[in-house]
Amino acid sequence: MRIAQIAPLWVPVPPRTHGGTELIVSLLTEELIGRGHNVTLYASGDSQTAGKLISTCPRAIWRDPGLKDPHACIMSLVSRVLADAGQYDLIHNHAGFYFTPFARHIQTPIVQTFHRPIYPETHRLYLETTNTAFVAISKDQAKSAEPIPIARVIYNGIPLDRYPFSSTSKGYLLFLSRIAPDKGIIEAIEAARAAHRKLIIAGNIVRRKVSGHDDYDFFVRRVKPRIDGSQIVYVGEADFGKKVELLRGADALLFPVRRREPFGLVPIEAMACGTPVIAFRQGSTPELIDDGITGLLVDGVRSMAKATGRIATIDRNACRRVAEERFSATRMVDEYENLYRELVSVKV
Repeated sequence: MRIAQIAPLWVPVPPRTHGGTELIVSLLTEELIGRGHNVTLYASGDSQTAGKLISTCPRAIWRDPGLKDPHACIMSLVSRVLADAGQYDLIHNHAGFYFTPFARHIQTPIVQTFHRPIYPETHRLYLETTNTAFVAISKDQAKSAEPIPIARVIYNGIPLDRYPFSSTSKGYLLFLSRIAPDKGIIEAIEAARAAHRKLIIAGNIVRRKVSGHDDYDFFVRRVKPRIDGSQIVYVGEADFGKKVELLRGADALLFPVRRREPFGLVPIEAMACGTPVIAFRQGSTPELIDDGITGLLVDGVRSMAKATGRIATIDRNACRRVAEERFSATRMVDEYENLYRELVSVKV
């Protein structure tokens, strides 16, 4: 099949550090190419792919401090996809609602994966789109999308061979995410403090007011004063190798996300390394984490702190086994490829 993959432009594909959606786009793109498909990736100019790369901006938005109008870059990319649409058997949109209003104007079958939370004010936009197969990345996200018709629920997957298992840990808790209020960084710090446990924090800080993100001021005012360099340690952004090293060495990953998280990629990365996850019980977390088997589900900071004392009850081998059974990249791509074939067959 001739397939177009439309990525968000905020970070490169694959991401250098943070970027869950971009990692999934990269895994999907490269595996499809490996299976013999002709794939074109629409992404930032600093992205990398074995296929054809088309871009309207030389660098990812969050990594281009000189960029004055990021939305112009995004809409230029959308315009290019529209112009090229007839060249493809299928278009897969990962860039959210930017492409959605234009979908009705092309004949090529479209898949759109919801990588972010779906809010009621956006429902009408998606309901007015008739030629798109919408994919949710968790059952909870699909429920939040009602009455938007969801064609499939496809869990994200990761290349398990790149996440080596560790049967032992090194005595610290880990928070690994973009440093932002809705990711629960303050809650993670307070839980670690209450439990008298060392917490290592790794994550990027968005310093520009782009797409509603202005996290640097939050970091300076709320997070930095809580970092003492001893019990609470911030190590900056982590590239892929550093991320895996931190995950493998952690006693547990803290995932106190404050929003209705559609899918937590970091928790399944942790489980692949054998590391249990202590997470707030909301959004998709009960689907991903088997309470008492691959981690512990809690309802607040106090219970998260208390749960750190039960980490030893979780078998790290079980964490890896569940990751292998449910969250492999191969399984994810199989499910997308099957959906693609159905849609292309219907068109024919």
